[in-house]
Amino acid sequence: MPGLSGGTGSAPLPLSREAARRAGLGPLRHVVETGSTNRDLAAEARRGEVGAGLLVADRQTAGRGRLDRRWRDAPGRSLLASFRLPSLASEPFGPTAAVTAAARAAAAALLPVPVLSKWPNDLVIDDRPAPGKLAGVLSELVDEESTALEISLRAVVNLLISGGVREIPQHVIAKVDQRIEDIARRNPAIDPAGFPTLSAKLEHFDLQDIQEVIVSRAHWDKFRFLFRRKETFEANFVQLTDLRNAIRHTRTVDEVTLKGGDYAVAWFKSALKRLADRPDWTPPDADPKEN
Repeated sequence: MPGLSGGTGSAPLPLSREAARRAGLGPLRHVVETGSTNRDLAAEARRGEVGAGLLVADRQTAGRGRLDRRWRDAPGRSLLASFRLPSLASEPFGPTAAVTAAARAAAAALLPVPVLSKWPNDLVIDDRPAPGKLAGVLSELVDEESTALEISLRAVVNLLISGGVREIPQHVIAKVDQRIEDIARRNPAIDPAGFPTLSAKLEHFDLQDIQEVIVSRAHWDKFRFLFRRKETFEANFVQLTDLRNAIRHTRTVDEVTLKGGDYAVAWFKSALKRLADRPDWTPPDADPKEN
């Protein structure tokens, strides 16, 4: 994050820093420019930094809204901030509603025109026939266990598929390459050519991509030692994916999805432990990796 400001005294935004401290949001950090304040804080959470945090930017080069829509801002004309708080997977939507209500109240106190809420996360001003968008609140939930498990599954795919990219089903590679191209269009700092190897591309595999690779006819025998029965693997993968998608899209997680997802996480952890317990084991026909 370039342009990080810290310390006290001459640091920018002194009133906001004090307000953040009083609200329990942790120390306010300020950057001149970043890709996305939400993504920065989420990336920290996935590395284990799960405490409260507040990040303010003068400009975002890859800002986004719901459904990954591009959010464009003009330097010096937008308030761009994200904060991170502990949350419950079963109640992810409450904080979003609270922040939207607080933002509406603050804006209404400052503006001479009516400020309205547009469900679920937008504020609009009603001073013309077509209301103009004033702000958006994007809420994301980072689940530590399922995120760590997804990273572990990527690592296992990279370890057990010795031939690199050429051994991955072509339709999976095509989807991943398109995903990288889409990200690069939103963020000029990303070079699509910078992901030539399997280990690099795996960063952009989603759970469905990982599942398709593992259960493919060409590779299942490499993973059978870990997961035993394909039908059991697929059933647990469905439960894991249901939980992951509900969390990622901040949907309310019902008890069945939560318990099924928790069981799937425990099942996968137990399966992957077999590899940790047998560090000398190699998959059938494994060759040294060169990717």
